[in-house]
Amino acid sequence: SELRSIGDYRTALGSLDKDELELAVALADELPTIHNKSIAATLLRSINQLDNEGRELLLVASLLAADPISPQLIKAILTEADHLDERAATRSTARAVAQTTRHCLVERLAGARDMVQVHALVSRTMRHTTKVAEHERLITLRRATAIALSNAFRIVWTQEGDVALAGIAAHARHVALPASSVLAEDPILTAMLFSGLGNYAFQRGEHTAARALDEAVLQMSLPVLGYDHPNILISVNNVARTLYAQGDSAGARALHE
Repeated sequence: SELRSIGDYRTALGSLDKDELELAVALADELPTIHNKSIAATLLRSINQLDNEGRELLLVASLLAADPISPQLIKAILTEADHLDERAATRSTARAVAQTTRHCLVERLAGARDMVQVHALVSRTMRHTTKVAEHERLITLRRATAIALSNAFRIVWTQEGDVALAGIAAHARHVALPASSVLAEDPILTAMLFSGLGNYAFQRGEHTAARALDEAVLQMSLPVLGYDHPNILISVNNVARTLYAQGDSAGARALHE
């Protein structure tokens, strides 16, 4: 209801529950001082009105960068996490986007290939208030996100071009480079993301970054897969092509000897 006086406003602030007060403290540096409790309460109450599909979308967003998100990426993550078929994943994603938009937690971006934007404060609220029962689910979603992003590098490159690929790269960097606990325990999954980022950097002519990423892929993968694995051969070729692009043809040839 509308607050018609300072007294009403103070009463509203005094009615915050423990979770809302804790969230206000956690977000204090990012909210206007005079309104931080009110904004924190509004965010949390809106999130608590979501059903499972809407909440899962925000959990996914909390794992990604604060950049626009393609519904196709959300669908791919849910498909990977829950082994959904195309129709079920499409319907679940559409319902989640509609619900979170209705609660003003997600914004549809006009003229941006149906992209959606989740405000950084909403994502941080999700990270701060994730329920104990959701931690295992968050691990599943994090792994599914890494796999979906790795696949997206290949799909987007062939179908949508460089603009869409830049968004995938932003999310992949956010997921991979902090070395989250789940990915740190799975070097192959991390290597998959690094490989996509390395290819992206190489195609953009960022050869120093590409070389560092390609060498990291080789370092992570080799102890697990061994020299004869096809992925190792691809990684060696990727390092060699970058050396060649940097003018080190001798170094590139040495890798193949």
